[in-house]
Amino acid sequence: MSTSSGIIPDPLSPSFRETVILETLDGYEFEKLCARIFQKLGYGTVDVMPYSGDGGRDLLIHSTEGLVVVECKHQPHTGIGRPVVQKLHSAVISSNAIKGILVTSGKFSPQAVEHANTLSPKIELVDKKILTDLATRSGIELILEGKSHTVLRYPLSEDDAMKNKISSFIDRKIESNPAKSSDIVKISQRQVSFIPSYMIQYNINSTFETSVGVIHRECLEDGIFLIDGNSGALLKQELANHLNSAPLAVYNESDFSNIQFSRSDFVIDDRSLTNIAKKIIIDRHTKNVSYSARQKNQHYSKVCIPSEKDLFISNIKQVYLSFQDIKFDILKKDYEMRGVENAQKFLSYTEMMKGRICGSYINNNGILCNSCGALVHGHRLLDSHGFKCSQCGKTLCRECTYDLGLNNKVCKDCAEKSGKPVKPVPKNMNQRYIVGGGCLMVGVAGIFLNYLLCVIFLLVGIGILASDYRSRAPPFEII
Repeated sequence: MSTSSGIIPDPLSPSFRETVILETLDGYEFEKLCARIFQKLGYGTVDVMPYSGDGGRDLLIHSTEGLVVVECKHQPHTGIGRPVVQKLHSAVISSNAIKGILVTSGKFSPQAVEHANTLSPKIELVDKKILTDLATRSGIELILEGKSHTVLRYPLSEDDAMKNKISSFIDRKIESNPAKSSDIVKISQRQVSFIPSYMIQYNINSTFETSVGVIHRECLEDGIFLIDGNSGALLKQELANHLNSAPLAVYNESDFSNIQFSRSDFVIDDRSLTNIAKKIIIDRHTKNVSYSARQKNQHYSKVCIPSEKDLFISNIKQVYLSFQDIKFDILKKDYEMRGVENAQKFLSYTEMMKGRICGSYINNNGILCNSCGALVHGHRLLDSHGFKCSQCGKTLCRECTYDLGLNNKVCKDCAEKSGKPVKPVPKNMNQRYIVGGGCLMVGVAGIFLNYLLCVIFLLVGIGILASDYRSRAPPFEII
């Protein structure tokens, strides 16, 4: 299996660049994009001016040489003529700037180019081709109309590396003797399902005011979430968090010639995707805020809903989620898990640490039976599911343990060597019910003899019967 681990990609490769779909931007979002490009290229500190009434000054760049005035025109299907150049030149002079930059997502007319070449202070013209080059050098990939996305994927480890992840996770929760889990875990089958998704990265800055002043602010940089590439549904946030820092590689089916895999296609168009993403962002940051007016001594409540002008989608990547179905064996027992890895860890949605006797989750103090490979709960006061052989120290599940009497639990080999009569430990010991029920009976029987003693036995009996060793399984595990 091909893997991206150990490779240091070019920071400007498609897997590392931010991705912006140009045709889905409105005018104000285009201004924010230009500001981001100039900022990342080190032009200086960039201020985005109010969307209306800017007098031909969309951006102000405070460079080391002086002020630069920028006008942004998001007109991919129309040319920019001479009057726009003249307007920007006037703004440059009135702002006492050193030069102006006119940016368009389309092209300039010959008259505009000719006039700009005669002006002082200088007016630089940036058309779609130059803008695309600037964006690429700043680490941003512009998706132009008619151009397809670069499809990426998250990493896949080699089988040996995945086996080590599974073994390390088991070792953190259970005891195994004499064999280490890494020696007896074997991956038997591994299948990958490539699920289409979009990774969305965004910024939001929204302020809410009433007559009493500012009542709430929603500010976040580099927020991230994942959208299903088929349905447009929001995927679980722990998945986005898990994959946020994962390295990406360009999707190429030739990398998977030696594994079983399947994939689905992306079906959401760019404009629908952007609308879905904006709705999700607005819904995530809509808050019901309570505030009070001190002079009137009254309390109010307001639903604060950010507007689309308050947010900017800085990155949209088309990424295949590599969901893996893995089957592995530990001695005679079969296990399976399903999840996604991020090069270092594996996020599993399968309860791999479910005890083989009671079916409840093993948080810690587990035992890996070195006779059959079962994962079970370790020793506890009543109804133990796992033991250690008193002769050789071998870790055992209850079904592989033999009793020499006097709580002397041994493995099958040590039982045979002892020459003593032995019997297997009962599969269902019911010690909790026996002891708890006994306490209740003693408590009831002693009610006429000693009231205090009766209450103590009743409480102990109820506590034992009501106690539950079973742990609640988490919604996911990081392996």
